[in-house]
Amino acid sequence: MRPSKLILLSIFIILISSCAPTLKEIELPPGKIFKAGYGFVPFNEPGWIFPDPDNKFTIELMKQGSTPNSTYAIQIWPEKIPFFEKDESFYDYAKSNYLAQEGNDRFEIIDIYAREYENEKALCAELHLKTLDKNPVKREKNLNPMILENHGFMCQHPKTKDVGYFINFSHRYHENEASVSVEEMSQKVFSNLNFIEFYY
Repeated sequence: MRPSKLILLSIFIILISSCAPTLKEIELPPGKIFKAGYGFVPFNEPGWIFPDPDNKFTIELMKQGSTPNSTYAIQIWPEKIPFFEKDESFYDYAKSNYLAQEGNDRFEIIDIYAREYENEKALCAELHLKTLDKNPVKREKNLNPMILENHGFMCQHPKTKDVGYFINFSHRYHENEASVSVEEMSQKVFSNLNFIEFYY
């Protein structure tokens, strides 16, 4: 994973959110979305939009938060990874790559961690990144700083071992706002995902 990959995807979601009123919401109840190597069922709640449904690899969903400047996002994407003979080697790779992320002129890292994640679907590491957005794009004037918080997983495809998946839930909110538990929301995202045969 490139050091700025997750932050760049989050910026994309933020920019797309400015167009949210012109984008069509996902119809309810939502059907399963199939992409390369996985299927995912969006949350059965109003407000979620799917800006690029034709991308055969990536899912990026976003929803307006409780204020005009806050947003929720779900991001799932595959990446080529090395083939690992041992589980420990995968965990070391996932954790070291994630922890190598660096802040930049806009985003200052507040908290970051990575740890093993036990589950029955695949070999996964649990990931968390919380940043201060020092120059946020805003739809409404508000002088309070904004936080961008991400929580998710990096998983090895259970059959195609040289493909990894990043599964992420993010919340952008003002520092003085009540925030959702990104840990709990990412768990819900993970529970709505299943791995299938990988194809290019």
